[in-house]
Amino acid sequence: MMVSLRGGPHDGKTLSGADSPSVPWTDRIYSNDMSHRASRIVPLLFDVVLVIIFAAIGRGSHAEALNPPGLLGTAWPFLVALALAWLVGRFWRPGRRPSRVAPEGVYVWIITVALGLTTRVLVAKDTAEVPFIMVATISLAVLLLGWRLIALLVRTAGNRSGPSGR
Repeated sequence: MMVSLRGGPHDGKTLSGADSPSVPWTDRIYSNDMSHRASRIVPLLFDVVLVIIFAAIGRGSHAEALNPPGLLGTAWPFLVALALAWLVGRFWRPGRRPSRVAPEGVYVWIITVALGLTTRVLVAKDTAEVPFIMVATISLAVLLLGWRLIALLVRTAGNRSGPSGR
């Protein structure tokens, strides 16, 4: 299938492959399998690293050791929830854009917080008092939505400057 791009620096060029004409040119995967994989793996890696940073900040604020076992012991309920959000959201499929703030980022954030807190209480037998719920919700929003917002701003700035970079 050949797709004509309209708008942006690729105006008038065509793409072949499974690219959907409904996807903006800034989010297209250019019939390159590695680009497709990277466009899915990089956002997942960002999310995983940021959940681990969330756990590290929490452990640090309570003067707990930042060694790998302790860090993973704190992070695992949220990492499991994050994995489930990605699996249920099927963000590896064509047409999904896991780096978007909404709806994908909001979905990942809500599921990660809700299932992470639930797993923490029911399986890990740890606490989830109201202050922790508030801190976790706000911190994970800043982290999981923040990088997506920055990516959006960078893409938008790139679109405005056009192909010459002005």
